[in-house]
Formats: sequence, C-alpha cells, structure tokens
Amino acid sequence: MRFDTLVRGGRVCTAELGEFEADIAIMDGKVAAILRPGEAAEALEVIDATRYIVMPGAIDPHLHFCLIKRPDEDYDTETASAAVGGVTSVIPYLITRDDYDQLYRETVDGAETAAHVDYAFHYYVGTNEHIANLAHYICDHGVTSFKFYMPAKRGEETIFGDVSLDDGMMYDLFTELARFEHAVACVHCENIEVVWRFRKRAMESGRDDLAAWSDTRPPFVEAEAVQRAIAFAHHTGCAMHVVHLSSGAGLNEIRHGKARYPHARLSVETCPSYLVIDKFSPAGNLAKVVPPVQSKADNEALWEGLADGSIDCMATDHSPSLREWKNGSIWQARNNFTDVAVMLPILLSEGHHKRGIGLRRIVELCAYNTARIFNLYPQKGTLQVGSDADLLLVDLNWERTVRNDELYTWADFSIYEGMRLRGWPRLTMVRGKTVQRDGRLVDGVRGNGTYLPRAEEVRELAR
Repeated sequence: MRFDTLVRGGRVCTAELGEFEADIAIMDGKVAAILRPGEAAEALEVIDATRYIVMPGAIDPHLHFCLIKRPDEDYDTETASAAVGGVTSVIPYLITRDDYDQLYRETVDGAETAAHVDYAFHYYVGTNEHIANLAHYICDHGVTSFKFYMPAKRGEETIFGDVSLDDGMMYDLFTELARFEHAVACVHCENIEVVWRFRKRAMESGRDDLAAWSDTRPPFVEAEAVQRAIAFAHHTGCAMHVVHLSSGAGLNEIRHGKARYPHARLSVETCPSYLVIDKFSPAGNLAKVVPPVQSKADNEALWEGLADGSIDCMATDHSPSLREWKNGSIWQARNNFTDVAVMLPILLSEGHHKRGIGLRRIVELCAYNTARIFNLYPQKGTLQVGSDADLLLVDLNWERTVRNDELYTWADFSIYEGMRLRGWPRLTMVRGKTVQRDGRLVDGVRGNGTYLPRAEEVRELAR
C-alpha cells in the first residue's frame, strides 16, 4: 500500500500511550497506520521527524472572532495565528440576542473560504428563546456547548441589552442541557454585584491602573460564583465547564467541588495570561481582561493545578484588539488581547522546561482532554488509526522571541512581546495537510479548515 504521507523518525507522544518511537502513515487526511520505527512503507511524501516530538494538534476551546471584522477576515488571520502556534482546531464563541440560525450560516459561509484550521462553535445563551431552541442547535447545527455569562446583570453592559441573566435562567439552561449526554454548559463565573461595589470605590479613590482593575474583581468573586455554579450543575446533572479560571481561590473551589461531587461532570480551563502575567505587569492597560490577571501567587497556584490534574485543559480567550483601543483610563480600555499562537509554547517553555510538567500531561491539557470535554474525540485530540491526521512536529529546543508581527493576527500588539520561549512547533498539519512550517504559514492553505459538527451521538435524545 502506498500512503499519502509518512512521518518518519520522530518520538510520538499521546495521552493514551505516553512517549514511544513510531512512524505515522497518513491517507486521505486520516491516520492510516502506526508503524514500527523504520518499518518498510511507501508514501508520496516522507517527512523527516528526527529530533522532534510528534504530538496531536492542539485544540483551543475559547476564542472570540468576528466582534469587529467579518468571518472571512477573522477566520483568515486568527486561524493562521493558531496554526503558527500548533493549534489545529478552534472553538470560538458565537453571540447574538436573536436566533442563531442566520449567524450560524453566515459564519460557516465566511469561515469555509478563509480558515486555515478546523473549527466548531459554542453559543452564548442569553434569552429564554435560546433555551427553547437548544435541541435544534444541537441536532441541526451540531453545537453541543453553550455559554452562560453569570456577570450579565441589568446595569452591566452586555450584548443581550437589558436582559438580566439570573440564577433562575442558569437553572433552566442546566436542566435542559442535562437531557443531552454530550452537551456542556460553559460558565463564566463572577459575582458582578460585588464587583460593582469594589469598582465604585476604586474609581472614587482615583485609582487608574491594571492593579486597580484586578482589585475590583478579586479572587473571591470568582470563587464564590464557581461554588454556586457547581451546586447548580450537581443538582441538575448538567455537565459544566468553567471557563478562563484566573485564581488560586477559584481553583480551590474546583478541587472542593470535584471531591464533594465525584460523579459530577465538571471540567475547567485556564489561559496563558493567568499563568505568566500578573496585575503589576508593565503591559498595563494592554493586559486588561475579564476576569483580570491576579497575583504571582495566583499564577503559581494555577501552574500547580495544571501539574496535579485539577485543571483539565488549556484555552486562550483569544480576541484580537488594537493598541489604540487600550489607551486612556483603565476603566475605558477594552478587555481583550490575543494569545492563541503562544498557548502551546508557553506550556512547553514555562511548564515543561522550567517546571517539569511532562509532555504527556501537556498533550492532555492541549488536545486529549479538550477533545473529550467538547465531543470531538477520537476524531481530534489523539493520534490513532482513524483519527484526523492533525499533528505537530515540536522542536523542544527551538527558542523564539515573541514578536507580534510574526504571529499573523490583525491585532497590533501582544502582551507577551519580547518574551523568550523555548519549544515551538516546526510543522503543523491539519487533516494530513501541512499548513505551517518553521513559523511561516504555507502558501495556498487559506480555506483548508472545515466545520466540525459535534452532534451525531445525541440526535436521538432530542426526538
């Protein structure tokens, strides 16, 4: 048999088997065989993986596209940035106060002409109509994950206008999602009513810096909301995923929740910014985000959570922004920045090299666990026969200085600018097609990405 591609000579690392020597044969975009090193085989293309770690492509389950630009623009630049960092699948959040049918179609139509990597969607839930349409979104759109934004209260600016998302709506959402085995509620956990009081006092005192922003949303407001959301998930039987965990206090509530409810379907992500940026960062307004970066102690607590298994996966909350939108007062600066290109390199450099986190654990955090949580496994998140041939050739010793103009995003700054990171993907492959090599996008791969519906296993439950 003659394969399309043979990846030969590398050390493979998967979550299921750890590290082992093998050659990987690819046919029609799928892993066709796992061969003994040097086993006789023919292929149209042979890729020399000697000196590299071959691992599954990373999955970023938390991004925000099309808040400013059209899908055919954002899915071009931002998935190119993903490919440079070894991310082969992305799951951005779509948001509208209306029914999702039109936005879904417009986004797929734009993305399919532009995306360099594969993509799925999450939907925000902000109205009772959204909840009533969940079965339709799951079965007909293939969307199985839905975000509930706990801070969306009257008096806080939200995309849902004057709609206030209270605990009653969260309960109804969780109850409906619990009907579907593979559906999951993605919850932004903050107690905004406490934040309002802290913010008023900080502004009246004249504070105007990144630390002031962080102090108005201290770890307590995340931890309390995490505890409350876990109780709702346990009571309803809903699978729940806590997004962008930012604090040691929040992590402790996750640990308590998992111990208290061992059979609950509870998972949690954190982001690169909460690992390496703190509230006294010289990035200042550029590092403003919600929830905010906290203290160095919180950084280290989250690293411990990654190492000991308390945190299930990595994400980025990637949302492109311009420097000019961050100017002026901290209170008016926008809450976003980009980091999809550095998620894996930060884990390799700061996690593996500096803190001894094993490569198998990094694969769990960036690929395997994410695929399982969001109903993409075993198509994604692994390298086994029949899986999509999404793989990386990682050079553990390749050191690069982060330069925003090398990351392909339309954002004009990076909060990681100048950071020296050791460990980058030399090659990124999506369904058997090389899309990135040596930090440069391969020509002709725009539109290579495809939509990932995730609902086949749950269609019957909705009938």
